[in-house]
Amino acid sequence: LLQAEYYEYTNADGETAIRTPSYSVPSTVDAHLDFVAPTVQFPGLKASVHRIRKVKAADEGGNPPWMSPTGIDSATQEDAADSADSYSYITPDELKTMYNYEGVTANSSTENTQVVTGFLDEYYCTDDLQTFYGKFATDLKDFTISAEVGSTTDDHPGCGDEANLDVQYITSTAAGVNTEFWSFSGYSPDKPSINEPFLDFMTYLNNLDTQPSVVSTSYGEDEGSTSTEYATRVQAEFMKAGMRGVTLLFASGDSGVASMFSGKTCTQFTPQWPAGSPWVTAVGATSGVTTETAADFSSGGFSNRWAMPDYQRDTVTQYLEENEKLVSTYVLQDLLPPTMYTPNGTMAGRAFPDVSAAGEDFMIVLDGNVYTVDGTSASTPVFAGVVSLVNEQRHKAGLSSLGFLNPMIYTYGSEIFNDVQSGNNPGCSTTGFEAVEGWDPVTGFGSPDYQKFVDIALKMP
Repeated sequence: LLQAEYYEYTNADGETAIRTPSYSVPSTVDAHLDFVAPTVQFPGLKASVHRIRKVKAADEGGNPPWMSPTGIDSATQEDAADSADSYSYITPDELKTMYNYEGVTANSSTENTQVVTGFLDEYYCTDDLQTFYGKFATDLKDFTISAEVGSTTDDHPGCGDEANLDVQYITSTAAGVNTEFWSFSGYSPDKPSINEPFLDFMTYLNNLDTQPSVVSTSYGEDEGSTSTEYATRVQAEFMKAGMRGVTLLFASGDSGVASMFSGKTCTQFTPQWPAGSPWVTAVGATSGVTTETAADFSSGGFSNRWAMPDYQRDTVTQYLEENEKLVSTYVLQDLLPPTMYTPNGTMAGRAFPDVSAAGEDFMIVLDGNVYTVDGTSASTPVFAGVVSLVNEQRHKAGLSSLGFLNPMIYTYGSEIFNDVQSGNNPGCSTTGFEAVEGWDPVTGFGSPDYQKFVDIALKMP
């Protein structure tokens, strides 16, 4: 049918992929296909957190390094000194204080299930999870992941920093909530074949008779790295999940306003995907503990592909009006499209992120050692865990899970979240966007306040 010959290719690391140098599709069926795969694209990059640093063991008789500077290398001390709070590490207990959910736990039940997804050969390790609990969340000792879907840690030895981070912090945030780990091997069939197989993930999710309440995904890429056809197909699955009451949370990205590939050398701001989808909730990152500022890597901006949804139009239009001087400068420099401002208001695309949470200096355990990591891949499982705790209270009150969050966020955002009003997300030789009062394209509405969140959630149908 494809008039193609397939071969097995092997790279320098011994990894294999079956692909064809070329193919064709009969014109009689072409109009009925979304895409064809696998064909000519090859697997590429593997996942990683934004930044990871190993923490040295404490000196004999001294305090553990997460309690004092003793035992931390000089580079880590310098990083911490540059943050809003001198030398503050993020641990589960720190997050409980920051986001006002101290003493809040849940009873493990399939009625309230949260899921962590893994892609690009990332797997979590059970031993590391238990070591993490022993050091940072002793009340969770012996808590286990209730189910593993797809490739499991037993099939793939080795621990991933991304997967360990996600599992360690979603479970320690939403203590006691039934948690599953879903892993999807391979890559998307789309160009340039370095992207996650999001369609596999979403079709699996939407074919379940009983779906989880919350799904946390710490992966993504440049919006333009997927074709419109493939992205539209995935978007349809996002929409189905939202309509069925699933909260989909995606990391906003770790490249500021720039491309994840180009760094500071770029001529246009680059929105991220799937964070830029109107049917998911995008989570940015903050820095600091007592006072949160925008993390400088937190991706945000405006989609070039998806129209601005009605639920955020009033909020984002207000932001554009109040920050016209900055945004117009970027339009004049061709960093943003001219449609940001029109005679009738704006034709800007979907704006992101929607919310944020802490994303710097997270203590994790990897291969038995303690590391600190940064990234929106840290903030996303934390925010997901808070949503799961809110769902727990709704279930106790006889209410359903919150489901698609964005309409609620843009209706009650100023009442639920801790507004972050300083910091920026540089890129493309600019300072990027500024965190300001109210919503902004760096931290969204800000970080969660559990008590305020649950108070509003219990008033909703």
